Amino acid sequence: MVLSIVVPVYNVEKYLAECLDSLLCQNVEKNEYEIICIDDKSTDNSTEIIERYIKTNGNIKLIRLPENKGVSAARNAGIYDAKGDYVWFVDSDDFIAPNCLKDIFFSIKSDNADTLFVKPISFKDGIDTSIYKGNDVKEDETTEKYSEWLWTRIIKRKLLTEHNVYFDEGVYLSEDNLFCSVLNKYVLSTCNYDKACYFYRIRENSLSTSAGKEKLNRLIISAKNINEAIKSKRVEEESLTQDVYNYVIMVLFEYSKMPYFKSKRKIKELKTLNVFPLKDYNHRFYEYGDKDNEDQKKLIDLKNKCYTVKGYKRLRHFRFWLKIKRKLGRIFK
Repeated sequence: MVLSIVVPVYNVEKYLAECLDSLLCQNVEKNEYEIICIDDKSTDNSTEIIERYIKTNGNIKLIRLPENKGVSAARNAGIYDAKGDYVWFVDSDDFIAPNCLKDIFFSIKSDNADTLFVKPISFKDGIDTSIYKGNDVKEDETTEKYSEWLWTRIIKRKLLTEHNVYFDEGVYLSEDNLFCSVLNKYVLSTCNYDKACYFYRIRENSLSTSAGKEKLNRLIISAKNINEAIKSKRVEEESLTQDVYNYVIMVLFEYSKMPYFKSKRKIKELKTLNVFPLKDYNHRFYEYGDKDNEDQKKLIDLKNKCYTVKGYKRLRHFRFWLKIKRKLGRIFK
């Protein structure tokens, strides 16, 4: 068997059929690849959809996790079960191009590389995706040539099992970046597939764009574990430092909205986990906002520097001033 396609599944009934259809609409024999769907304790109809596909497709397999453990645990379960020479991680709300596997298999067999990179195209949820389902999809401004994201690389399975490269189940965000950073230490050869064949859906309600207590907790845990991996030299490159700073900044920005004594307890917890304060760092944190509004510009600027003690205090003081300014504005309106 050439390829194992690992698909983590959690409450994606709206997108799952499109993903599975794309994986099945291929120009290779079904005994040459397997589709391993790992259900992370979905509460919608995702499991039923997979079972329906299994009835007519012998190369689809369903693994049910006993409890919701997150995407890292789901992908690890897929690695443990995989039988293919190579592994491709495909998200269940994304899809691949029709009839791309024949050429991909040819490249894999010819080059015998540790990793094969494919070109991705990203699109916003809700658009007509039929434009990406022809045989000759045109690249657009979102296409990143051989980007090193998790789902744009097809990985030799032996590389993962021999070097014990798995996903850190204590990291909920950037788990794919951490995985790839560890993997990069062992990759000796790569090759490329020259057509755009992976289509990445940008969803507004995904974990990376949603808010709330659960997100804050996952940001903190992820920042802590990634930071520890960097300090222990488990990863060769420090590109993940950017993620640590971004996550801590997002958490601190929310804490700056809280009453002082409540936020003080929260800050103490961050100090215990060694993710606050952080040293000064030339990071990049892109933020949307009204660039013509001076208060908004100032708030964004302070947010970007709140990972130090002085920066966090300045952010809180400015928020307090904005609150008074708004009250005065209502009084003298």
